Amino acid sequence: MTLFELPTQDIANRKARERVVKEEVTKRIHALADKLDWCHLNIPQKTKHYEEWAVDPELGGKIAAIMGQEKVHMFIKDTVMRAYRRSKRLPLEQLLKNMGIQHGSLIRSYEKPHALLYDHSHLYTLTVAKEWRMAMLSAYERAAQASEKVEQNRLFITDHRVDRFVDQSYRNLIEAAGKRLDVEVYWVM
Repeated sequence: MTLFELPTQDIANRKARERVVKEEVTKRIHALADKLDWCHLNIPQKTKHYEEWAVDPELGGKIAAIMGQEKVHMFIKDTVMRAYRRSKRLPLEQLLKNMGIQHGSLIRSYEKPHALLYDHSHLYTLTVAKEWRMAMLSAYERAAQASEKVEQNRLFITDHRVDRFVDQSYRNLIEAAGKRLDVEVYWVM
């Protein structure tokens, strides 16, 4: 019997089992990442753990049974750990509240990168450091396309305690780009 000949119920059951396995492996990897203080590891350290997890029979082995060993590393890096990073990020609304930033009514919410436009005049964008270029250009474009003048255009950058972002001269470069585009840059945790 081929896949196309399987009854619909069998396919649904198989997909449900696969979803359970993926969720179980994801939870286990997230717990390991918490123990490793994942957000503060550098790229070579993270790569080492991706490789270890990919060949671990209880982690990558279970995923390989679903999608093949050649896709395991990419699944862990791009799906499991992207979800992990998102789960650790403070939502933009909460960040604004914690910083004591007062705002009026929400006019529009944007995705990729996440941004909020309040009262047609205050635009707040949240991004991770490695995606600062795209986020800054998005903030600039969104402000330029707003129906009214955006008085405050702020870009909040997280995950900046690793790699080139610890170098103050690189941060200065990013802040200078922000000034040219009329985007205020804030480095937040």
